[in-house]
Amino acid sequence: MQPGENGVTEMDIALLHEDDDEGVRAHDRNIYKLDGYLEDISPAIDHNPMLRDDRYNPERVITQREQEDEGERKIQNMLEAIEDLESQQQALIKKKYVDDRSNVDIAAEEGVTEAAIRGKLGRIHKRLRKKME
Repeated sequence: MQPGENGVTEMDIALLHEDDDEGVRAHDRNIYKLDGYLEDISPAIDHNPMLRDDRYNPERVITQREQEDEGERKIQNMLEAIEDLESQQQALIKKKYVDDRSNVDIAAEEGVTEAAIRGKLGRIHKRLRKKME
């Protein structure tokens, strides 16, 4: 299209270009859902996938690894502390926590009162806490 053809002026061509450019820019705009920002923070986060995905946050990954390492150290320390117990104490710990038996059941098997088992477990726990410090 040229100015002067079929009654088209330079102004008409400029307006057509401006409308075309505005249409192209409209597709480049981001759509924001302001209701989420105004009413509550969580809906705004739901609309933005970058805010939702926390899997590759370096701080989170490092913290998680440190917590896993700390948990493994505590488990290893606990196992070492249990190995240092007397064999009867180790057997009682196994019955209580590995076999998941009640104090009453263990007391009946050993021919003592439930209070005696509770007391033994209390002393074992105290000894383990002391070794874990």
